[in-house]
Amino acid sequence: MTFISYKIYIVFQALTNQEKSALEDGSSWDEVQAARKKVLWNVCRKQPELNVNMTWIIHEHKRWLWPFIYNDKHRLIYCYVSKIASTNWKSAFLVLMGKYKRVEDVRGSRAHDPSLPKLSKLQPEEIEWRLKNYTKFLFVRDPLSRALSGYRSKFLQPNKAFQRGIGRRIIQMYRPNPNPESLKTGKDVTFPEFASYLSNAKPAKMDGHWKPIHDMVLPCGVHFDYIGKLETGHRDSVEILKRAHVDDIIYFKESTRNVSHDNGVFNSFYDQLKPHHVKGLYKQYELDFKLFDYTLPRHMREWVFGKH
Repeated sequence: MTFISYKIYIVFQALTNQEKSALEDGSSWDEVQAARKKVLWNVCRKQPELNVNMTWIIHEHKRWLWPFIYNDKHRLIYCYVSKIASTNWKSAFLVLMGKYKRVEDVRGSRAHDPSLPKLSKLQPEEIEWRLKNYTKFLFVRDPLSRALSGYRSKFLQPNKAFQRGIGRRIIQMYRPNPNPESLKTGKDVTFPEFASYLSNAKPAKMDGHWKPIHDMVLPCGVHFDYIGKLETGHRDSVEILKRAHVDDIIYFKESTRNVSHDNGVFNSFYDQLKPHHVKGLYKQYELDFKLFDYTLPRHMREWVFGKH
């Protein structure tokens, strides 16, 4: 049996009242899943722009299926999203392929193995058959928590590619009188500057580490069997693996950090923002909030929606 250390960085603001209630009252996992899918499809019915023609996608625009990884032996399809434990799940699929014996053997960038089977590389009829017959799942995350995670990993750690590419552009656009060193390296982007950039960016040109989830996963076109959330990642992972009949091969070992610490990290960054930053971020990620049933922290709701 292979063990994965599943690191869940919980931010309590990310849990909706529905999620808290479900966890507290012992609701069955199937009931939670039914509630998540009901919310998603209610939003899909109200947002016609999200209801894509899957036949058109499969036959004419297969590149949209790039994030969909599949495993034929176990009839599984996983749609990965960056900053939502995607490295762990890619590693798990490499183990299911037989390429590694243990997930621990999948070091660093090896998880992003180009040999991972993707739907986008198949013929249309092969894609259609798998989408109809395989178990399909994805994981989502609170939009603000995910945006912060993207910022911290790309701009608070050494990353010349992002800092010289996107970082310099952000500084040029949003910093009055930047010094020559900042313009040269782009490595000191502040979180308010990053928030301004996200608020005004066109989703089609955004990097996948912070691009809105709904722009990558075809949420109203693909009928996902399971919707996992990072905030309930251990429970969701265990149940998905069990239902896929691979829980004897892979087991997600829960490992959480101190909750108050994570709340402190979240607040220490978002306290730097002004109301217009939060309004811009909410507008950018509004459909992610609605589709996946997330809410803003209470004080931010007043900034976005006003006092009620």
